[in-house]
Amino acid sequence: MKPTSSRKRSASQDEAHAVQESNPPKVAKIVPSAPQPDSSQQADRERRERSAKVLYDDTLSMIDRNVRVMDRKVSGETGDDPLDYTTDDYAKLVCRHSKIVNALAVVDNTLAFNLVLSMADASRTDLDTTLEMCGEDPGETARYFQSLDNLLLPLIKYRQQPAELCWQLLQVPVRWSQRRTGSQDAESDEDPDEWSEPDYERQYWEKCNYEHNRRIARRRWREIVDDWVTVALNDLKDERDYLDLYGITGFFPESIAEFEAIRMQMSTGV
Repeated sequence: MKPTSSRKRSASQDEAHAVQESNPPKVAKIVPSAPQPDSSQQADRERRERSAKVLYDDTLSMIDRNVRVMDRKVSGETGDDPLDYTTDDYAKLVCRHSKIVNALAVVDNTLAFNLVLSMADASRTDLDTTLEMCGEDPGETARYFQSLDNLLLPLIKYRQQPAELCWQLLQVPVRWSQRRTGSQDAESDEDPDEWSEPDYERQYWEKCNYEHNRRIARRRWREIVDDWVTVALNDLKDERDYLDLYGITGFFPESIAEFEAIRMQMSTGV
């Protein structure tokens, strides 16, 4: 009978083994930990953002200096003939910074956007200084404006729309030629030809300094406002309408149309 008992034990062992194979031991489930930010990548991103801000500030300072140099040439202070310069020369100056706009856009689209608008501010002079400042070929100025318009348009499309539109903007100083004071005759305030000879240089630089401070005020407002669409649209249309009075056209038509389309879409929800 021993062989039979041996066979039973063997069968029993086989059954136990089969049960173990059909029910393998459970493996503890491993929950992956949340990915931790790569500190080196974050540090590199912060470094690039700081460098972009420095580049932005340095470029604005360079634009301001170049405008001041051009103002000196127009005044004749440098010995140049003022009639050799027109508003085209201001537009040409700012277009030199187009590559910087493209470099900033890779890191910080908002900085690139604000830089182009500051370039737009500096791309023309106060045309009330002399009639000759308008130049003889409006098409040349329009070509510079088109170049700047082409820079701005893709930056608009990549910006996130503001949460809401602002219907009443903070007022920045009006341009020099639109000033009104109770103690001055408005007409003589607008026309540099009315300035007395001894006071010409003083009043010319008073105008230049005023316009410089006005550009900075507009720049600072753009940097802090939430509704960037309305502010940029207001600035560009103000400049366009001013230039139109002197027969200079082509100031950012596509960007203005894009801003107006965004405002319409946000206003109507369509």
